Order: sequence, then C-alpha cells, then structure tokens
Amino acid sequence: MRFKNIRAFEFIALMSFTMSLVAVSIDAVLPALPAIALELGFITLQHSQMVVSLFVLGMVFGELLFGPLCDANGRRPALVLGMGVFCLGTTIAMGADNFEQMGLPRVLQGLGAAGPKIVCRAVIRDRFEGAAMARMMSLIFTVFILVPMIAPMIGQSLLLAAGWRWIFGLYLFWAGIAGLWFMIRQPETLARDQRVPLSLKRLCLNSGRIFKSRKVMAYTCASGMVFGTQLLFLATAQAVFSQIYHVGSMFAVYFAVLAASLGLATLINSRLVATCGMHKMVHYGAVGHISFAGLLFVASLVTDPGPTFVWFMVFQFMMHFCMGIVFGNLGALAMQPLGRIAGLGASVMAAVSSLIAVLFATLCGWFYDATLLPLALGYFAAGMVTLQLLRIGHRASGDVVYPVNLSDAPVPN
Repeated sequence: MRFKNIRAFEFIALMSFTMSLVAVSIDAVLPALPAIALELGFITLQHSQMVVSLFVLGMVFGELLFGPLCDANGRRPALVLGMGVFCLGTTIAMGADNFEQMGLPRVLQGLGAAGPKIVCRAVIRDRFEGAAMARMMSLIFTVFILVPMIAPMIGQSLLLAAGWRWIFGLYLFWAGIAGLWFMIRQPETLARDQRVPLSLKRLCLNSGRIFKSRKVMAYTCASGMVFGTQLLFLATAQAVFSQIYHVGSMFAVYFAVLAASLGLATLINSRLVATCGMHKMVHYGAVGHISFAGLLFVASLVTDPGPTFVWFMVFQFMMHFCMGIVFGNLGALAMQPLGRIAGLGASVMAAVSSLIAVLFATLCGWFYDATLLPLALGYFAAGMVTLQLLRIGHRASGDVVYPVNLSDAPVPN
C-alpha cells in the first residue's frame, strides 16, 4: 500500500482520536455507574470504583505486552492486535449479568486499549524528539482532552435513551473508526532494519537498562502519581457530585468544565515549553498542584463534608490545570533517553505508571466516606511525592539508555 505524507493537522487529529480510546472507555461509563451497580448487584461504592480501576489494571499488562511487539513487528500490527482484544472485551461486557462477568471484560478492554496507546506514543517518538516532541504531545493532548469533556455527556445521553449497555456499543464504534483511520492513513514509522527481534533475554536486559536509569524511572513514577490523582478523581467523581453536592444530571456538564482545565493547561504548555523548558514547567505545575490541594484539604478540615460547591470547583479546576502542565511534559522527559527502544520504553513506563496509579487510587478511594477529606489528603500527598520525584529526575545524569545489540551483548555506555 502506498501512503501519502500525512500532514501535521491530520497527524494530531489521528493520534488524539486513537489515544482517546482509553479516555472514552473510562469517562463515558461514569454517569452509568449507579445504574450498572443497581442492575449487576454491586454491594458497595468501592465495587463501582472497580469498573474504572480494573480497566487501568488491564492496561498494566497490555503495556508490558505491546511495547516489545511494537519494537519487534512494527507499529501497525501491534495496533491491530490491540484493537481486536479491546473489541472482544467490549462485546463480552455488553452481556454482563453480574460483577464477575463485568470484571474480566474490563480487564480485557484495558489490555487491548494499551495497544493503540503504546503505538501512538512510539509513533510520536519515531517522528519527534526533545522540545519538539513535548510540543507535539501537548498539541495532541489539547485535542485529546475534548474527549473527557464530551464522553460523560455522550454516556449520559446513551444511558437515558437506551441503557448503559449501549455505552459499550459506543466503544466498539470508536475503536472501529480509529483502527480504520490509522491503518489507511498512517504509514509504518519503524524501519525493518531498526526493529528489535523478540527475545526474552534481550527484553530482560533492555528492561533492566531502563529500570536502572534514575532519570527515566523518576519521571515515570512521577507520571504514576499524577495519573493516580486523576484516576482517584475519576473513580470518585460521580459519587462526590451526587452524594455531597447533589448536582444530579448536571454531573456531565461540571465534569466537562474540569476537563477543560486540562485542555487549557496543555495548550498553554505547548506555547511556553520551548521558551521556559520542560523542567521549569513541570516544577511550577507540581508546586501549583500542591498549593491548591493543600487549600482543598484545609477547607475540608474546617467544613463538613467539604467546602461549598463553588470553591470545590475552583480548587479542582486549578489542580487539574496544574496536573495538565505536569503531565504534558513528563512523558517527553522520560522518553528522551530511550532512542531505538522507544516501544519497550513506552511499555515499561506506561505499565509502571499505571500500576502506581491503580494502587494509589484504589487505596485512597477505599477511604472515601462521603466527605472530601480523604480525597483532598490523597491529592496533597500525591503532589508532594511528585515534586520529590521531579527533583530526583532533574538531578539524574542525562545519559542515553543504549539497547542490547542483536548478538545479545551489552553495548557499553
């Protein structure tokens, strides 16, 4: 098949739409969690949160799988496999009758959705590096963030019109469009002579090199804490808006307002990163997150169950804005030293950060008691840990992570 050169505008749109399969799979179902819990017989709020957390848990395993596949067979075959697994899990979930039948399909969905997520990151790394990659990722994330803004509205509309199972039909439609668009328009970006054949020994050696890089791992763990903060909000958002603030059907609208803060942050970041630098941007973003999380924590201490709705929205908006600044640069900072093993690097980074996020969000979410205090404390603690990890990453050496060569002999640093 002969490809025409894909222009920057279409490339941004394609990467955003394909990567947004993860976001729509999480966000569109949020308004339907009470209905799913009622129909499938969930016992506690924590069971409802697992509908979100199990998806991300599946991504952990998928991210470990698809990185090596990307580097060994190319980007396009890995995307096709991921889309296929995702559609299989989605089809099974549509017919679920209890929590157990919903749990495994959500893991399969996460496993498959990791494919397009890893593939898109690797394709971006193939085409860009340094500040140019950070700017491109910020632009992509700016478009991508439209999905969390509209996904709950679409999910709520489908819930009211046809029931929650049709939300999973939306997932099938989204995956089909993204897969066809990618396969028709995006050429392979990893040349055959640059591919790293699958070898357990080589994978272990190369993974070991990645784990030994203090810079890569510090930024990866920081990404996990930021993602964990977002996942904690996603897992508890529907309960907070309905139980504490009683906003009812306006949940999707307020959720979209908070999602817009991430889009605003990434748009501003794309303008400033070339002049201010990625290190300064992530530092300022982390300090801002800590400040507003601290204000929310203090307000939650002196008021029960939390501050007024207006102040809650202000604090959340600013926290999400700061998280957007941090998240828009961490991926680029961690990917810089990886070179030829960008696929494996993206895989390891995504798996580690997703695992940290799931553990953090599940632990904090378990303490949710219809007040904001445990959530605010979790946000604040995550910000403090993130700031310390950023300092470790900034101080670490800037060495390149060299891959093991084809004879399995380590390449000297």
